[in-house]
Amino acid sequence: MVFPWFRTFSITKEVGRKYVRLSIPFATLDAQHLKVQDWNICPQGNALIITLRKEPPEPQELQEKLENYQRYSIYPGEANKTKD
Repeated sequence: MVFPWFRTFSITKEVGRKYVRLSIPFATLDAQHLKVQDWNICPQGNALIITLRKEPPEPQELQEKLENYQRYSIYPGEANKTKD
């Protein structure tokens, strides 16, 4: 996999007895839209390589349509019925 550009970040590493926590600040990307695509352990250099994928957010109108569909997909009294 070839990447068109590289950028260096300051990664904060916190090590506890049972965990390692990495904190990567992103100046220009919204971290909420990043998902882990792949991760590998590289024996040469003892490194953990994580590949992140940027997922665009859903447009607001699609989110509103989904909420309206879920809200009005059942008849008004149907949610209150109990199954016997």
